Amino acid sequence: MLPPPNGSYGFFSDYKKNLKRWFVNGAQSELKNVKLEHVLNGVTKDPISLYHFRYYLRNKEHSAENLEFHYWYQSYKHRFSELPREQQSLSGPPTATLDPEFSKVSDEKNYKNMNQPFREEVETTIKTYFNTESLKALCLPPNIIEYTIYSSNETTHPDVFEAAYKQIYSFMQEKSLKQFIHQAVQNVRYGYIVFQYTCACINLAFIPMLLFNSFSMHMSRWSRLFLFLFTFNFFLGFLSGRAGFCILRGLFHVRQVPAYMIFLSDQMKQKKSSRSNRVDQQDLESNQKPIHGNLTKILDYQVIKFHR
Repeated sequence: MLPPPNGSYGFFSDYKKNLKRWFVNGAQSELKNVKLEHVLNGVTKDPISLYHFRYYLRNKEHSAENLEFHYWYQSYKHRFSELPREQQSLSGPPTATLDPEFSKVSDEKNYKNMNQPFREEVETTIKTYFNTESLKALCLPPNIIEYTIYSSNETTHPDVFEAAYKQIYSFMQEKSLKQFIHQAVQNVRYGYIVFQYTCACINLAFIPMLLFNSFSMHMSRWSRLFLFLFTFNFFLGFLSGRAGFCILRGLFHVRQVPAYMIFLSDQMKQKKSSRSNRVDQQDLESNQKPIHGNLTKILDYQVIKFHR
């Protein structure tokens, strides 16, 4: 069991890191000792749990297939290692070597051995994740895609997918996780952040206007006290927008539902319920169309489980 992440930022010991988290792009999402393994193994809790990470990849980043492929590969590697040695010997490690300019076309009739273990599952995985026309195609470099397809016709060994898995895992670690944490720890959505930045700009514009009027119109010096109010509101709005944090919501321990957790189906239901009592022609035509099954369905139950 992976231990939970511990440790917090100290005011003096992590002074430089705290400044970077406020003012340096890319450093806002850093949480001390929180890694991708913690999220994938269910160690983290709300709002950075695996449940929220899954919906972020699906609705915000539109890369839920990366998470599916991760769990499928882990399950496939474990199941392959539990096979008897006689069956494992039928599928040895791939003989091809991956290089940046890998480009080979294999003859499936000569290479493919249907007696190899998990042959049908490997073919389905290739069609699902490595076919550019698939809805779940992984975003991988061309050389890795060609290497995986070429090697999968030769063997069903888990090392066939190792290069693709490392690429996907690295992307989730360096890109997806950081963006997810940056948005998950905020207690407001993007609209409120824009509102805070707008208020900050308005207060900033009032400062030179007040200075000009106080000197040109010979106003009382007491009117310059409003400079402190406008300056305070400017920094408050800027820092609140920068951190995506509302002070009032923080005091009452409430937060807005993240945008990636709002389901599109619920929005469509609300739109249809607000219509008058009429039936559109498009709705009638859609009801008459036959329902097609998913042609890129993965055989492994773990993939189906985590795609729901």
